[in-house]
Amino acid sequence: MRYRTDGSTAVAPIPLEPGDTADLHEDDGTVCRWEVQAVTEHFAALTRPVTDDDRAEIAAEYDHPDSECPDFDLPPGVDDTCDHISHVSDPPDVFEGAVYYTVLDWWNGVRGASDRVFPMWSTTGTYTADECAAMLADFEAGTVRVSQRNWTPIRFAAQQPAPGVRSA
Repeated sequence: MRYRTDGSTAVAPIPLEPGDTADLHEDDGTVCRWEVQAVTEHFAALTRPVTDDDRAEIAAEYDHPDSECPDFDLPPGVDDTCDHISHVSDPPDVFEGAVYYTVLDWWNGVRGASDRVFPMWSTTGTYTADECAAMLADFEAGTVRVSQRNWTPIRFAAQQPAPGVRSA
């Protein structure tokens, strides 16, 4: 499902300042506390720590029977043990201090990560206030958008959960 980008699903911005916290509904129905890092006229960047549950979810993506993997023709001598994602033996190391970020797009009424494959704003995975401010400058300039693949309706915990709307 593609979300509309004509402003018809706009959400009125609420006053947010760096350092504020906001409880947001996740797609799975849970609520996570996010910290506001930067705010502009049309966007807000929030972060939350990567938790042990998040790490377990990442690891689970690598844990499945080899029978579920596509049959790749690998050169002789290359380990053919399947890991389904990139043929590495272990899931990525999500280091202590890493955070997830989300960008609130008030105009489209959605939030999510950027549409960049390799976001360039944080080389350490910490998304500081300054890095988030630089990221939002690119959003305001229109050179970056919230990835439609990962869009989630903006739903604060004080609101009812989103009614099963998911992007395709």
